[in-house]
Amino acid sequence: MPTSRLAPAAAVAALGLAAVALAGCVPNTPGGAPRLSVAISDTDCVVSADTTAAGTVTFALENTGSDVNEFEVFAEDQLRIVGEKENVTPGQQVDYVLQLQPGTYYT
Repeated sequence: MPTSRLAPAAAVAALGLAAVALAGCVPNTPGGAPRLSVAISDTDCVVSADTTAAGTVTFALENTGSDVNEFEVFAEDQLRIVGEKENVTPGQQVDYVLQLQPGTYYT
C-alpha cells in the first residue's frame, strides 16, 4: 500500500508545521479511510500521527486556541500548499478531507 509520512517541523504564524508522510502503519477508521486528529492552537499544530496511508485522509480539526486559525498541508518542498482549511474558529471541530498521493507533506 502506498504511504506518506507526518513529522513535526517549525511553527509558521498561527499554525505549526508537521511533516506528513503517507505510510500504512497508523490506525484507520472502520471504513478504511485514515482519520487523523489535529489540535490547532494559536502557536502550533499537533497531529495525532506522523504517518498515514496515501489516498483519502480525513483530518479531524479542533481549534484549541483563542484566535481564528487555519490548517494547511504543504508539499514536500514546503512551499506549495496542497490543501487548506481556513477560518477555524476557537472551539470549533470540523473534518477536512484531502486526497494525498504517496510522499512527504507538512502541516
